Amino acid sequence: MAVEVVLVMLFNLPVLFSGGPHGYQLDSFHPTQVFSGDLGVAVLFAIACFMGFESSAIYREEVRNPDRTIPRATYLAIIGLGTFYVLTSWALVTFWSPGKVVAAGAADPTQLFTGGFRYYMGSTFTQIMTVLVVSSVFAGALSTHNALSRYLFSLGRDGIMPAFLGKPHRKHGSPAKASAFATGAVVLVSIPFLASRLDPVTMYSSMFALGTFSLLVLFLLTTLAVLRYFRLITHRERVWNTVVAPALGFLGLLLLLVLSSVFYAMSIGGPQWLAVGQQLLLAVILVVGIVLGNRWRRTRPAAYARIGSAEGDDVGSQLTVEALPSPVQEEV
Repeated sequence: MAVEVVLVMLFNLPVLFSGGPHGYQLDSFHPTQVFSGDLGVAVLFAIACFMGFESSAIYREEVRNPDRTIPRATYLAIIGLGTFYVLTSWALVTFWSPGKVVAAGAADPTQLFTGGFRYYMGSTFTQIMTVLVVSSVFAGALSTHNALSRYLFSLGRDGIMPAFLGKPHRKHGSPAKASAFATGAVVLVSIPFLASRLDPVTMYSSMFALGTFSLLVLFLLTTLAVLRYFRLITHRERVWNTVVAPALGFLGLLLLLVLSSVFYAMSIGGPQWLAVGQQLLLAVILVVGIVLGNRWRRTRPAAYARIGSAEGDDVGSQLTVEALPSPVQEEV
């Protein structure tokens, strides 16, 4: 990743200091341009670009002062990524010029960045960049698979999914069975798409939009959960952390969700009925999850209380769910 960032900056810096072949331009920052085009597509793409920033919380055990370090690292990651994306997007538009960048992207999306990169760095570095892009896609897929495997592992361990998914590998302590199950599920889901001979680009865009839209819904629900959580417990956190910031986050995410919903058909590059169908599917999954959760809270209170509370099995720990202390409400 570090090498990729360096290579992208090798394109950004010449444009930043020389203005590119067509000179400097600031039209991209004009209000009339910011809200032009397919806004829903832009919203979903922007959300996807920040995917994973919330994972900083899992490193609490590895820092001395997590209550200070984790929030600072998260804010720094968001600001750093945002600045990098804005600079690169502006450099790309400046290189092609505002009047030609859309046509260049429509003619050959794969050459939109590599064409500009080749202009400054030559063919050799461009080939290196292409190889790194492919390796990044693989790394992203591997990371997603790893996250899915650990979700299945945790759900199996907590008694929500079949118990065998929650059993770690005897030697390595890894979620091997959950990983194999995830692989099989992905293969089964992919078969209908392969048999239908759909355009891979259209299929990828559709699934990408659905996944990102689902993530946006999860972020929105998380802000509500944060607000409710701090209302139910006694704590010493600042009002900014417990009320103001989550409320602002909720309002911002709600606006993004509305915009992406209105322009969702453009995001998937398909008909309106397909867009509505995907959103209804997500709504059905959400409702089923709520119904099951409420049902388990009444009929399986022990399993319901264990959800998300057990730790350690996936890193070789011999702790069992029963050996862990019950979650209690403490002052933060």
